Amino acid sequence: MGYAVWTLAQGASQGAVSVPFVDWVGLLWLLAWCWLNAGLVGMVLLKLMEKIRELSTEDEVSGALNIHAFMALLASERERLRRHPQVQSVLLCTVDQHTALCSQFGFAVGDAALRHVTTVIGHSLRKTDRLGCTPQGELILFLPDTPAIGGILVAERTQAALKAQPLLIKGQSIALSLSMGVASRNDASIACEALLDMAYRGAARARRE
Repeated sequence: MGYAVWTLAQGASQGAVSVPFVDWVGLLWLLAWCWLNAGLVGMVLLKLMEKIRELSTEDEVSGALNIHAFMALLASERERLRRHPQVQSVLLCTVDQHTALCSQFGFAVGDAALRHVTTVIGHSLRKTDRLGCTPQGELILFLPDTPAIGGILVAERTQAALKAQPLLIKGQSIALSLSMGVASRNDASIACEALLDMAYRGAARARRE
């Protein structure tokens, strides 16, 4: 801890006023201690915020399940697949105009586009379907009891619905489209990450085409 020392000048008469003397070394130690602790507190707060985001189930922008909650859902459904054989599909969607909208109008409009697509998709979901969102803004649909052809039909309906409902920003109508990839599994040995990766690659291929 730093401190200040008050001394009397040599030869000063009784009742003289003391002269302040600052211990600069002690003061520097105090400043260093505060700086180090501020850094540690900042690191702890960042870790805490990350943990809170992980424990939360909702994506902040889209309102869909966040990636942690969605992956937990996939893992749970994988266990259900072991007990009750079925076909499960995942549909991954990327908004083709998202990057351009963020560059031209700012991130607020990009976020609005993502929320709009989420709303459009949400209107056509079955009760058993689940919608998630990645940190990069891709939307992921989990479709239980749905083969790959069923996932393709959902993709086509979603594309048509989005075409009929353009994004409106300050009176301007902006047409949105999606690049989508479908992946299916009927075997619990297929890991959740592998299933999602197949859907990613399908969406990337669709975007190139």
